[in-house]
Amino acid sequence: MKQEKNKPLLIAEIIDLDLINYKNLDGFVMPIKGLASYNAKFDLNDAQIVSNYCKSKNILLIAKIDKIFMEDEINDLYKSLDYLRSLDIDYYMYTDVAVLSYFSKHNLLNKLIYTSSKLIASFNEAKYYTDQGININPSSEISLDEIKKICSLDCVCLTVYGYLDIFYSKRKLISLYGDHLHKSLNPKGSYKIIEESRDDENIILENENGTFIFSSFIYLLYRELSFVNPKFIKINSFNLNKKDLFKIIDIYKDAIDNGISGEGYNELLDINGNVDSGFLYKKAGILNEK
Repeated sequence: MKQEKNKPLLIAEIIDLDLINYKNLDGFVMPIKGLASYNAKFDLNDAQIVSNYCKSKNILLIAKIDKIFMEDEINDLYKSLDYLRSLDIDYYMYTDVAVLSYFSKHNLLNKLIYTSSKLIASFNEAKYYTDQGININPSSEISLDEIKKICSLDCVCLTVYGYLDIFYSKRKLISLYGDHLHKSLNPKGSYKIIEESRDDENIILENENGTFIFSSFIYLLYRELSFVNPKFIKINSFNLNKKDLFKIIDIYKDAIDNGISGEGYNELLDINGNVDSGFLYKKAGILNEK
């Protein structure tokens, strides 16, 4: 797919194989089972189906392979990557250095999108990766001023909507907490966690890859799109229902094609009012809170 000049490409995680209904996306993000950290609903056979569809519709396909890999998983990882490469997938969202090593050996760093949710928090950090030809998904916990600087680079994927993954550990924390309480907790149950000094109820999720904690709010970057022009803008689909996801996609697609509007912003608030701008307008550095 050729990117239209001065317009970012809209991407989001697909949540099923009802592909025709994701009509306003320029790219599908597909979390692969065994390779993605969470929401991994698609196996390698599905990847073939989605790849064929994307090629027929001139849509980008981005494989999400962002879990932390253990040493005994590396051989299986590389076999899976060999297969995915045979499908000519456009990009790969990754976190683990094992993925970086694989693509470096094949001289394909330009197919990578480094998507660590915390580690790219400044222009200099972003530039280090983009100088290697790697696309980057910077942290969503930085100021608008820093985002503007980062988006001056050519290879930026900017998160604009959704719950943020703010913590990832290989430890099974819900199960361990159940052991501590001498209770049987369902690790796949719906739980929230509250810090001792805060009131926010963060979503906590455990699966075979470890434990994840998400923001208590939906991160919203919409009006700020008039100040930045990244390569991609990304919607996080986690914990969104399908009907709302399609509405959100339509609103951002209209913003790309026709510009942001007060109506579009109000429509996003109508879908879910639990939104926040995160650190966009907060001072950098340690905040002296409660």
